[in-house]
Amino acid sequence: MGIIGSSYVAEAAAINALMGFIVVIILVSLLGIAAQVLLGLATYNDAKARGNSDPAMWGLLVGILGWIPGIVYLCVRNHRANRLMACPQCGFAHRVAEPFCPQCHVQNPYSAPFQNPLAAQQAHRAKLLLIWGIVAYVAVILLAIISVFWLTASLIGVAMY
Repeated sequence: MGIIGSSYVAEAAAINALMGFIVVIILVSLLGIAAQVLLGLATYNDAKARGNSDPAMWGLLVGILGWIPGIVYLCVRNHRANRLMACPQCGFAHRVAEPFCPQCHVQNPYSAPFQNPLAAQQAHRAKLLLIWGIVAYVAVILLAIISVFWLTASLIGVAMY
């Protein structure tokens, strides 16, 4: 009777350890999905704040495919707005996104796509979402490492029975 009882306790402990591990893996997976969504939203808000022509595309690409499109976005995000143009009146070189020439103060007709009254708010929101996304990624990594060590310790404890 003692042998059967101890094997039952060992099986129950192993099942409990595996069930706990499965729950932790599900939580880690959900946290990873949340981190991807936060990263996509941060990219979308950053693209909107910078006057990108297609912020939804960048948000979806980064949200679905992860860090690689995010790095590509970081490489191409400012090129159009930082291009230089010559003022049609005085010839002074200035950024195409500036609404007026800094030299003669003539209105720049090409700056309209870059003017966004909500740019500061969207840039702030993008930073917050990016910070929370990074925190979520760090939590995913830490929880995954802790859960592997926890499962290993639980199974070693079960093997001792």
